[in-house]
Amino acid sequence: MFQLSMFFLSFSPLWLSIVFIDAKNLICGTAYPWTERISIACIVLGVIISLPIMVKRLKGNHAQNKKQVEIKTAKEEKFLIAEFLMAYIFPLFAFDFTQWDGVALFLIFFLIFCWQCIRHSYLCVNVILDLMHYRVYECEMEDKTIIKVLSRRNLLAEKKLCYTAINNDYVLDIM
Repeated sequence: MFQLSMFFLSFSPLWLSIVFIDAKNLICGTAYPWTERISIACIVLGVIISLPIMVKRLKGNHAQNKKQVEIKTAKEEKFLIAEFLMAYIFPLFAFDFTQWDGVALFLIFFLIFCWQCIRHSYLCVNVILDLMHYRVYECEMEDKTIIKVLSRRNLLAEKKLCYTAINNDYVLDIM
């Protein structure tokens, strides 16, 4: 459920835009008000379910499966959010979310993309993580291994890292 929640919340800028457009259409009057009502309800329900799952996993008890290592070098990945927005979010504005057929076309694309991301354990960097002050770092350890770390600490100034795996590619700093 954590990966599904992360995937859903990574589209927060799109969800906020859709809610804004749908609310505006409901206020101004629309020929298909149920499309907007269902859209807003689904987005709100998705956020209500996904946000607590993500927060619980990130702030939860990580006593088991933790590792402690020495950081040799760290580099912050600064453009991940911008790249994600440009590649995955902005193109989705081409869909007409005020018409049911536009919503259906979007859902086909979105569900296939979701299935692929979860199937391959792809961690979607998202704006919600940024608002929670998480950053992504690429760290080289003393043993020369390189890992990608999701952390609230400034790992550029740290030498010790205690972490647990999120997926095959990312770990979570738990210090």
